[in-house]
Amino acid sequence: MGRHRSQKVNQSSLPSNSRLKGRLFHMVRQRWENFIFEQFVMHHLFVIFLDLCHFYLCTLSLFLLVHVMVESLAFAF
Repeated sequence: MGRHRSQKVNQSSLPSNSRLKGRLFHMVRQRWENFIFEQFVMHHLFVIFLDLCHFYLCTLSLFLLVHVMVESLAFAF
C-alpha cells in the first residue's frame, strides 16, 4: 500500500510536467502561427504594392503614348 501511495505521488507530479509541456507547446505553436500569419500578410501587402506600381507605370506609359500620338497628329496638320 505504501508503494501505491508513492506511485500516486509520482503520477501527480507528471501531470504538472505535462501541463507545462502543453503550455510551452501551445505558446510555441501560437507564436509560430502568428509569425506565419505576419509573413503571409507582409507578402500579400508587398504583392499589392507591386501591383499598384505596375498599374501606375502602365497607366503612365499609356498616357505618354497617347500624348505623343496626339502631339504628332497635331504637328502633322
